[in-house]
Amino acid sequence: MAETISKSVFSGDKNFDYDGTDLEYLEDMDNLYNMILSKFDDYIGENLLEVGAGIGTFSKSILNRYNKNLIAIEPSKMINKLKQSLAEEISTKKITPLSGFLNNNLQNLKKIDTIFYNNVLEHIKDDEIELQIAYDVLQPGGHILTYTPANPSLYCEMDQEIGHYRRYTLFEMKGKMQKAGFVIKEGYYHDFVGMILMYIKYKILKMTKLSKKNVSLYFNTILPLLDKIEPSRLLPNGKNIFVIAQKPL
Repeated sequence: MAETISKSVFSGDKNFDYDGTDLEYLEDMDNLYNMILSKFDDYIGENLLEVGAGIGTFSKSILNRYNKNLIAIEPSKMINKLKQSLAEEISTKKITPLSGFLNNNLQNLKKIDTIFYNNVLEHIKDDEIELQIAYDVLQPGGHILTYTPANPSLYCEMDQEIGHYRRYTLFEMKGKMQKAGFVIKEGYYHDFVGMILMYIKYKILKMTKLSKKNVSLYFNTILPLLDKIEPSRLLPNGKNIFVIAQKPL
């Protein structure tokens, strides 16, 4: 296990950092985050862990939706902003922020039965090793809940600028989960319309800059509405992927 952990860039590289500039576009996105969490409702345990919590925006939605104690790990300097934005929740011990990497905090993760990776795995150079570590952290019967960028053909300059190593296919994502030892419970593409819009914007028009107004309009208003009618589990492709997996009993 020690050899495995030492190879993970996200989980142990002292040079790792991520300024989280793109996360500023995703603040105040309650509708978006509740839409994502709605896919996870049936798999929530009692001891929750969020890996790569960033500035704490998704963490707040987890706390509000489930009212359970949460551990939030963030390896970058964004941990300071997370602590500021969640000061009240920290004072009441609803959330415990941990600085560093997953393997740095194993002593604090003895009873974890639910792990969230919301748009995080794509930032990890060796995601397979990260999944192996997550598998070891989880209690038997626990679940790993992931939402990741999809469709490698969409990979563009924007992905590079915000630190994405890759975009996934559903087959690839499921395969990496299974290789780590997980049993797949659900897996499907999401946001077909967003895939088309992204292809036009970043691949055809070669645009590179994000607009906070447009990001907010689409992700917090349009996408939650589209989600209600989109046949996600039947889609052949999409802009993102949901995969939910379980550590066997």
